[in-house]
Formats: sequence, C-alpha cells, structure tokens
Amino acid sequence: MNDVVHGWLTELGFLFRGGANDVRPDRMYGYELEPMIRLANIHVLEYGSPEWWHYIGFRDFLRTHPSERDAYRDLKLDLSLQHPGDRIAYIDGKEAFIVERRERLG
Repeated sequence: MNDVVHGWLTELGFLFRGGANDVRPDRMYGYELEPMIRLANIHVLEYGSPEWWHYIGFRDFLRTHPSERDAYRDLKLDLSLQHPGDRIAYIDGKEAFIVERRERLG
C-alpha cells in the first residue's frame, strides 16, 4: 500500500493493525477511542483487485439480504466472545460463512 495513504490514516488517529505477516493480504487499521476500545476498522485494498471485488460483493450481498446480515452480525458477536484477543480464530470462524455466500454470488 502507498506510504502516503498510511501517513494519512495514522495522522487521523488510526492504528496500523495489519501487514506482511498478517493472515490477510490487505492492510487493516483500527480506530480506538481508548486503548483496546475499537470503534472502527478500515481495510485498505487496491481498487479493482480481486480481493476488493470480494469485499464489495459481500458487502452488497449483506445490504440486500437483511436476514443474512443479521446472521453474520450474530456470528461475529459469538466469535468475539469465544475468542477475545485472538484475531486469527475470529477470522477463521467467519470464513465458512463468507465463502458460502460468495459462492452463491458466483
């Protein structure tokens, strides 16, 4: 990712949470009001890349399928309670749900 974008996000108060050793190819930033009190996450991807299209397609799917959106919300809440502080377990726990919905999209 462009160092300029990294600079902008850190100047705005976002904390870098991803990188080359991360389990995902994107760079993730979290915004915290207080240490460890996460308000938002931003995933930075190359516009138009396959991974970007996966994110956009899944987002649009959730926007148009409220019951799936609610199921995903509930899954994320359950995983956050089951795996506090274990981001890899949290991500792994979401993967089957996401892959199944992506396959429906084609």
